[in-house]
Amino acid sequence: MSKATALTARTGEDVALPLPETKGDKFRRLANNRASEIVNGLGRLGNLSGPAYEYSDTQVVALEKAIREATKTAFDKLRWRTARVPPRRHII
Repeated sequence: MSKATALTARTGEDVALPLPETKGDKFRRLANNRASEIVNGLGRLGNLSGPAYEYSDTQVVALEKAIREATKTAFDKLRWRTARVPPRRHII
């Protein structure tokens, strides 16, 4: 006898069991959490513009380039799954 059946038989109440998480639900949950972390991290990165820090324009350009490349790579991977087209390879 399942837990739900045993509980129903014992108490006479219907028990709502949680439905298993679908792949779409899992994607939405994880994507929302990860996107929030990224946005918060970018906000913290912007906080480095305060007077307590010193940095050069070269450092800012390097940070921006690294973030743009990582962002492009992540979205290329996501687009590949939906379009079924392999992501572009960067040839140097």
